[in-house]
Amino acid sequence: MPGIFADWALRLHAHYAEAKKAICDWDPELKHWLGCAFTACFCNLGPQTVCIEHQDAANLAYGWCCVTPLGSFDPTRGGHIILWNLGLAIELPALRHFFLPSSSVVHSNVAIHPGETRLSITHYSAGALFQFVDRGMKSEGDFVQTASKCELEASMQKDEGRW
Repeated sequence: MPGIFADWALRLHAHYAEAKKAICDWDPELKHWLGCAFTACFCNLGPQTVCIEHQDAANLAYGWCCVTPLGSFDPTRGGHIILWNLGLAIELPALRHFFLPSSSVVHSNVAIHPGETRLSITHYSAGALFQFVDRGMKSEGDFVQTASKCELEASMQKDEGRW
């Protein structure tokens, strides 16, 4: 999966990897997980995992997450990922990685049939982690209290140009 992300979005992948490295260097107790650029993983253990229509507003606004379905199900009959803003329903077989901008696209998935199983693993990174790195390993509140006027202006300019 790390190669797929880098192959399709090299600069975005590098941004994720750099932020993760900075956080792990700052706190040596944190570990790099399988060389993956994402900082978090969520396992939906089914046996018939369905997610309702939602957006992941806490994820990096311009970033991606990766959903990987697992299990034994017929992807032509169920388990489709629905991208509501785009009007798309996408067949997604087990063990196929699907990258999406989960913070900006409303998404869900379709139920599968009785007797089938569908689990999933989702890799993602919270937007606040990138902000923490950008603020010199400080929370927004700590950064605002301790930054010089010049640092605050530079931070605001960087934020305005990001999206």
